Amino acid sequence: MPTVPLHLELPADEVESLQIFARAHGLTTAEVVSRLARSLKATQHVGGFSRIHPEVIAITGLVPQDWSEVESDHQRYLLEKHQ
Repeated sequence: MPTVPLHLELPADEVESLQIFARAHGLTTAEVVSRLARSLKATQHVGGFSRIHPEVIAITGLVPQDWSEVESDHQRYLLEKHQ
């Protein structure tokens, strides 16, 4: 895949965190940023970004598969709180 040079200016502590993460996972900083960009792209829907990523919904267990089937007051509260 062709690449394009990109110059970013970030706070020093954020750059350090990116570099530490990259080293810990055997990646370059550019690869970490690229993976983050792909992750954002995966969450895009028509009309903008999803408010909650589907993978987050799937692992939380707080949101029923069918939004219309809220089984308890607590689940209803959580749905209203996080929408």
